[in-house]
Amino acid sequence: MKNFLIILLSIATLFLSNQVISEEGDGLTIDATPQKDFRYCSFNTGEVIRIYGKLKKSILGSKKRQCPDNSTQVTKLEYDNYKKAELEKIRKEAKERAKQIKIKEEKRLAEVKKKEEKERKAKEAEEKRIAEAKKKAKEEAKASEGEEKRIAEAKKKEEEAKKAQEEELYVIGSGTGFFVNKEGYIVTNEHVAGICQSLASNINGKTYIFNILALDNRNDLALLRGEYRNKTFLNINPSGAEFGQDIMAFGFPLAENLSSSVKLTRGIVSSLSGPNNDISLIQIDAAIQPGNSGGPVLNYNGQVVGVASSGLNKVKMLLDEESPYIPENVNFAVAATTLTGFLKSNSVNIFNETFEQKSSQELAKIGMPPTIQLHCLNTVTAYNQLRESEKYSDVLLKKVVNLK
Repeated sequence: MKNFLIILLSIATLFLSNQVISEEGDGLTIDATPQKDFRYCSFNTGEVIRIYGKLKKSILGSKKRQCPDNSTQVTKLEYDNYKKAELEKIRKEAKERAKQIKIKEEKRLAEVKKKEEKERKAKEAEEKRIAEAKKKAKEEAKASEGEEKRIAEAKKKEEEAKKAQEEELYVIGSGTGFFVNKEGYIVTNEHVAGICQSLASNINGKTYIFNILALDNRNDLALLRGEYRNKTFLNINPSGAEFGQDIMAFGFPLAENLSSSVKLTRGIVSSLSGPNNDISLIQIDAAIQPGNSGGPVLNYNGQVVGVASSGLNKVKMLLDEESPYIPENVNFAVAATTLTGFLKSNSVNIFNETFEQKSSQELAKIGMPPTIQLHCLNTVTAYNQLRESEKYSDVLLKKVVNLK
């Protein structure tokens, strides 16, 4: 029994003596097994390792230990030098790997940075392109707005010029008038003054403007006045004309075709009433043309017995299908009696001085100075509208002209 226990203890000791306790450090395994329990062996590959002792025969047999057949047993110093060299090699390799990893990482980071820089530059270039495109679009829009504004302003200016031209006063027609006193009052026809905003006359080389004070559409009379005061005026016969009386008509007929001086025609009083027995008119055979309207009709005592007004429309009567004919020497003037009532109703002082019977030459000297040519002033728009009416055909010019 005692021998058996001794054998078991020996076996346990031998088993425990072949165990290895390992501690890790620097990535290497360091055996803490007692030196007597292993051998140092060098293989043909150059590797040196520790070979632990093994039983060759049995637990009870010999404890002979040896290196494998393909290796050579070396000393511990040789082993330590080998391990040191191996450790240095491992460290160098680890350092080189770390260096390569670092280089590779730096290269990767550099490429990433380069890529990011490239992307950043591309982004900046794109943003710059977009900004330039926006700027260009804005400039084009601004230029377009500027062009549109310029066109709008040009159009507006053109419209204003056109409107100004339309609103500017032009000479659209002409007629005749005469002074009835030294206070500057002038008499003419309503169909001459009624289509005007104002009237003008050139007297002694200077243009004067006359305003419309009163209009009598029923009796075709108008009253004007301006700053100009004429030295001479015409007397009015309040009793009117006498049947068969010799008369002389003064005026400015056919202003666009004839001279600018006053014209006179002689005739007689053919009737003391007009169409439809209208006693506000007298009929005369003195020639009256467009432009004579509003001119004085004088008796040979130098008094106004009528205001030239109208004549029968020869063209219209010629084209009358029922009884076509051309009337001769049939014209009308507003009666002096009607004129007197018109002037008194407008508080205008009139004079009725009479002279001894005058000759045609003497009467011309009385009638010419107070008689003036009147230029009707209005807009182009008004002129175009008036042209559609036949009522003013003897007053309107063929085309408007600037007041000179």
